[in-house]
Amino acid sequence: MTSNERTIGALIARVEILEKQNDEQAKLLREVRDAIVGAKGGWKTLLGVSAATSGATALILKILPYIQIK
Repeated sequence: MTSNERTIGALIARVEILEKQNDEQAKLLREVRDAIVGAKGGWKTLLGVSAATSGATALILKILPYIQIK
């Protein structure tokens, strides 16, 4: 086996390792993307509930001075 054949064999092994690492990173990236896509609706719902609560609180505070408690 010549030096060139050994070098080529080593390079092929390194490329295979890099391909495996690339596949693992692609899988993790897909998982992160799926988590982000799933969270898109959640923050909108939370924002809507927060806005409704703020509106109700403002309405109560506006009416409160006119209510006579005995």
